[in-house]
Amino acid sequence: MDDIAESLISRFISQLKVRLVEVFEVFNIELALPLLLNSKQCKKLLGIANETEFQRVSHLKDFPRIDKKGSHPRFPRDAVVEWMRVNWKLI
Repeated sequence: MDDIAESLISRFISQLKVRLVEVFEVFNIELALPLLLNSKQCKKLLGIANETEFQRVSHLKDFPRIDKKGSHPRFPRDAVVEWMRVNWKLI
C-alpha cells in the first residue's frame, strides 16, 4: 500500500511541477501592465524602488517618456522594455 501511495504522490508532484513551470512562463510582468505606464508602474517594470534612482534612469538620453504640459509623465511599456534591452549597461 505504501508503494502505491508513494507512486501516486510522486506522479502528482511531477505533474504539479510541470504545470507550475507552464503557469510561470505564461505570467509575465510586462503583459500584466498597461501599454502606457505611470511612474509607479514604470518603476515596477524596471525593478526600481528608489524614487531618486528612477528619476535618474527616466531622464537618461533616449529613455521613452511622454511629457504633456500640465500632466504627469507617461512611459510606453514596450518602448521601455526595448530601451532596457539595448541600454541596460547605463543602469
